[in-house]
Amino acid sequence: MTSTKAHEVSIYWNNICILNKKEKTLLAELACELASDNIFLTDSQFGLGYPEHLSEHLRNKNNALPDIIVSADLEVYEDSRVFNRFAHELYPVANWVLRDNDKRLNVLYRDERLLPYVAIPLALYTQSPEIYSGVSIKDIVEKNLPLHFGGINNSAGKSVTKLIWDCFGRDVTLDFLKRSTVGEIPVVAFNAAKRDAKSAALVPTAFALTADNKKSFAFCPTDGTPVVPSYIAVRQTIPEDVARLVVQGLMSDRFLQMFVNAGRLICWRENSPKDAWVDANCKALQVPSAEFFANVSAEEFYELYCSAVPGAKTPVAM
Repeated sequence: MTSTKAHEVSIYWNNICILNKKEKTLLAELACELASDNIFLTDSQFGLGYPEHLSEHLRNKNNALPDIIVSADLEVYEDSRVFNRFAHELYPVANWVLRDNDKRLNVLYRDERLLPYVAIPLALYTQSPEIYSGVSIKDIVEKNLPLHFGGINNSAGKSVTKLIWDCFGRDVTLDFLKRSTVGEIPVVAFNAAKRDAKSAALVPTAFALTADNKKSFAFCPTDGTPVVPSYIAVRQTIPEDVARLVVQGLMSDRFLQMFVNAGRLICWRENSPKDAWVDANCKALQVPSAEFFANVSAEEFYELYCSAVPGAKTPVAM
């Protein structure tokens, strides 16, 4: 496609914080290529290292909406007070990209308006394989095994909490939070498990797989690996052919290869690169169910979460 008409496309990006420098480099390359088709892509960055998380920014109705959202800040989609700002005007972007035939990925699909991009697997890092090898999330909860996870105010910590609530109920979740250690960010949880030899950290594979298999070890929970997905959403404020070109660029091999090589992530698109350890060891994936989001409001979630986790922030009302 080479258009004689110029199209400006804005993208809000809150994706994989530890890979953000690499993400920005690839976005700049993509913007240069799209410019030859008279598509002028501008990105605004959110998340760790920036003044706001994307959900915080979008929660304020005085802030403009972009044409495209790429976010692993799942409150953008899971908190109806945010998502309802733009949910009614999204393209069926999930129908634009053929997905990998790996059935483990089924849990990532929400509806046609949200295109799964990548998912961050959360694996157990520990120095005590005699305790944590072969354990499930259920074992950790029911046997009160020491666990560190995080971060408090990003989707890693919140997604683990929502998954526990979905599987075991509100009261069990409250007890689980009070006896677990929730770090400010995932690397804090990782470092805590490095200091505490009789515990484990449930952290992104980029951290967990630094284990040397001699003094430290990485395991996937046997009942399924919790994952934090990111999604692409596209508003109908730009022509569909323009939107498809941008999405095609975001789903290209160079982006996905970077996510796998540098982040040990899972990709949605068909024929995507795969991380050998993740592919072999993450036998199933876990996310909170649709029923959880239908039955537990954002207000109810934050009431429990902020009461049990020191440092957790209740979102500012719009």
